[in-house]
Amino acid sequence: LVLNFDRAAAVLKSCAAFIEDAQRQGLKGESAQNILDTMADALISLEYYLSEIQIHGVAPPNILEVAEQSLAALGFPVEHV
Repeated sequence: LVLNFDRAAAVLKSCAAFIEDAQRQGLKGESAQNILDTMADALISLEYYLSEIQIHGVAPPNILEVAEQSLAALGFPVEHV
């Protein structure tokens, strides 16, 4: 939020909520790997978005759609400010 990247901040907030919940409940069973893969997709999308900003000063907003879709699939939809 400090840098006015509201959408990226909202994605990061949902990522943190998922991680906190996963730590509390633990990830068990066969679906754990799929859940972690989906979370990895969200984090990679966020990282790519921030890298594009660092390198080019701007990033296509659709990059964050992967993160938002992944987090929604995990039950932690991104709340836009």
